[in-house]
Parts: sequence; C-alpha cells; structure tokens
Amino acid sequence: MALAPLSQTLILTADGSNVLLDKAVAIPIGAIAPPPSFTVAPSITPGSGTTATMFAANDGTVEDGTVNGRRWLLSGIAIGTGATVKPDSAGSLVLEVSALGTGGVTTVKSAAVTVAAIPAPAFSGNPTVSPGSGTTAATYTATDPTVSNGTITLRQWLLGTTVLGTGATIVPGPGNSGSLTRKVTALGTDGSTITITSAAVTVSAIPAPVFSGSPTISPTSGDTSTTFTATDPTISNGTITGRAWLLGATIIGTGSSIVPGIGNNGQLTRRVTGVGTDGSTIVATSDAITVAVAQVILKALTVSVGSGTVGKAISSTISGLTSGSRIELTGAGAAGLSISGAVITGTPTAAGPIYVVETLAGATNSPRASSALITVAEPAPTPTNTYANSTKVYANNSAFSPDLVGVEQRLSALGGSYDQYRVDYGTGANTTSGDTVYAALVKLQNWIAAIEAANAPRAFFSDPFFADGMFARDGTSSTPAPTPTPTPARAFFSDPFLADGMFARG
Repeated sequence: MALAPLSQTLILTADGSNVLLDKAVAIPIGAIAPPPSFTVAPSITPGSGTTATMFAANDGTVEDGTVNGRRWLLSGIAIGTGATVKPDSAGSLVLEVSALGTGGVTTVKSAAVTVAAIPAPAFSGNPTVSPGSGTTAATYTATDPTVSNGTITLRQWLLGTTVLGTGATIVPGPGNSGSLTRKVTALGTDGSTITITSAAVTVSAIPAPVFSGSPTISPTSGDTSTTFTATDPTISNGTITGRAWLLGATIIGTGSSIVPGIGNNGQLTRRVTGVGTDGSTIVATSDAITVAVAQVILKALTVSVGSGTVGKAISSTISGLTSGSRIELTGAGAAGLSISGAVITGTPTAAGPIYVVETLAGATNSPRASSALITVAEPAPTPTNTYANSTKVYANNSAFSPDLVGVEQRLSALGGSYDQYRVDYGTGANTTSGDTVYAALVKLQNWIAAIEAANAPRAFFSDPFFADGMFARDGTSSTPAPTPTPTPARAFFSDPFLADGMFARG
C-alpha cells in the first residue's frame, strides 16, 4: 500500500478532534466505517394543519446506525422532542432526526409542513330581548346569536350585574325592576372565550295591590243566633285570596254570612286578604261588633213518621231539636218505645198519643212538650182469624164501626131471601180466600145501601123502628137490581114493633 509523505498531516474527524501525524501510517482499505445514512427520510403526519392539530413524527429508515434523537422546529425554533407535537402558533414545522453509527452521526430534516392559525370564534350578532320594555310580571324572551369556530357555553339574564336566570325566557318577579340584559358566552376552537350582551330593556315595578275600603258587617249588633252578613271590598292590582270571620283571634267561618252559635259571643270582625300581581300581600279588617249571648227558645219539633200500630215496630227521627237539650217520651202510645239521640224506636204495646218533652237549662220555655207527634192505633182485624167467603161472613166480635149489630138489623129487614148474608157471631170455619171482616161488612153495607137507594123513598132500613119503611116493597123491582138477585118474596120487618110484618105488601 502507498505511504503518505511525512510532510503531510492527516486529520481524522470521526470524533471531531485533530490528529497530527509525524510519520507514515498504513491504513488498510475498509478499515474506516461509513457514517449512518437515511434510506427513507423523516416525515410529518399530517402534511398540514392548524395550531389545534396534533402532529406525529415518522423517523424514517436508517442504515449503518440507529435514531438517537429528534427535534421539532417551528420556523427554526425548537418546540419539542417527543413523538408528537401540537404547535401553539402558526408557522413552518420541520422534524429533525439524528442517527448514530460506528462511522459517526448523521442528522436529517423532514420536509416542512404548514401550521395555520385557528380562526377566532365569532358571533353572528348581538342577543335581542322581547318585549323592549315591561313590568316585573312580564315574560321576556331572548333570541341568541349563533357562533362560528366555537360553541355557546353560557346564557344569562342580568338585572344590572345580578344574574336572574339562564333560560330562554324570564319573568323578573317582584322587586326586580331596573335594566335587564341578555349575556351570551362562547368558547372558540382556538381555546379563546368571547362574550356578547344585548341592548338593555327597562323593567318597571308593578303597582302594589289596594283595597277599595274595609269590610263591613250587617247588622252592626246582635246575638249568637243572629245571621251576620259581610260586604267585602274590591281589590286593584291583585286578587282576594282569603276571607274569614274572627271572634277575637279565632276563625269561626269563611263564607259571606255567619251565625256565631251558642258560646260564640264576643267581638266579631271580618278579615279579607289579597295578593298583588307584584307578589305582595295586603289585609283589610272590619270594625268589630259585639255579639251578645242569645236567648234560647226551644222550637217546635217534627218527626219523620207520625203514626204507628200496636205490635208493629216503629222508627221515627225527630227534627228541630236544640243543641244540648234533653228529650223524653210521654203519652199512652209511648209504652214499649225508647229514644236514642233524635231517633224514636221500638214496638208500641198500647194505643194512644206520643209526646216529646224537650228540656234545656237556660231556655225560656223549658221544658217544652210537643203536641202528639206520633199516634199509635189499635191493630185492624187480620185475615188469620176473620175471613168471609161468597156466601157467609164470620166474625169473632172484632171491633167495627158501625157495629155488627147495625148491619145485622139492616140485613134482617130484607127478609128471608137474604138470610145468606146475615152476620154470624159464632166462630164458624174460616176460609183463607175470603175478605177480612172489615172488607166483608163494607161490601154488605154498600149492597144494602144500593137496595135502599133503588127503592127510595119506601125502603129504608137504617132506623131501628123502620119509621119510614112500613111500605117497603120486595126487591124484585129494584133498579138497578141488587147483586145477588133476590128471590121475590114479601119484605118482612124484623123489628120487635113490627113483629109479623103486618104492613108488608106482596
């Protein structure tokens, strides 16, 4: 191999130092290593962006060495060494990568990418408020602007500097008069914040509520039994929400009129409460009137059921009782009955009237006895022991008016052909399909009356002595004919004074 002349100086720069050789040195070919080289250059992803973009480093491919360092340069100024970077300003971004090998260090830069600035957020206009003025009870509505390059993060209603709300509408409410504005805040994609405010609108206070006067009470004096009536005032700028009658400090009613009642004597007033549209409350009270103790007078009583029958249960409610009074039953018909509260119940055992006596200490007419509120009657004959069939009437001496004797005598006057309708005082067999004695006797009386009427004026049977019936004729010519049709016969009179029917005519 060739030797370098001694007069020459060989400078080796692999480590950056200078070496002066004073003698020839033999250097074998291939003994000096080549420096690292990039077969694929470093690059940046993405190829462009903004200050909000996160850029990533692609270190490239190294031969004869390995990557041992990187730098991010924004317009020549280092801003980081990591695998990614997010520039904080616009400019030209370059990635610088160093590789170290046996042959030394090689540094390579990527192609530059452009970093653009992010546009600042901007509103499309100012918020507006409608209506442009009003009272604290009005509803105000906001129309907010849109924002570009950002997002609205806050909406506020301000009365002066005080936040009243954040919604799309607001009612300021009582006490919130003044200057009302709408404030809108947005955050830009560049991280900046912007705020915009509407023009101010004037909010006026609502007038306070006012009563037209004080309540009045009529009459201006009375007692606990008196009906007192109130005349309430009207209200402007509000609504009446409460009415009350007060005896002293105690509420005893809320209606338009009141009867204080027993025990409620004293000072009576009328109180009216109102709430204004401004939210305030007002109260008006009448002059007090004196309520005296009422003179208690027991009233007339009535009952729900006024009649009854011996042996049959009864229930009757008394009306008109005075509170706190005591009542009792008297009279013949009260036997078997009792009273609880205001209800009379029981089964009467005797006929007669029932009186109710009411007693109340302090009442001017106590005790007060009612008239006969209930009358108990004897029971009528029942079909179990008195029946009649189509041919004969049986009776067991049941009461009847006119009595059975009168009917018997009148029937006897008709003669033998009507004997089948004569009343029998025995205890003959009963039939369950017949009439009651009462109904049978009524039929007989009606039948006899028809014959008498058809033969007037000669056939009269009602007088025991038959004074006007001496010339009675038989019933064959009766008009209308009696039912059943009588058999032609003489009309005999059974009265002792007309023993043989001497005046009878064929």
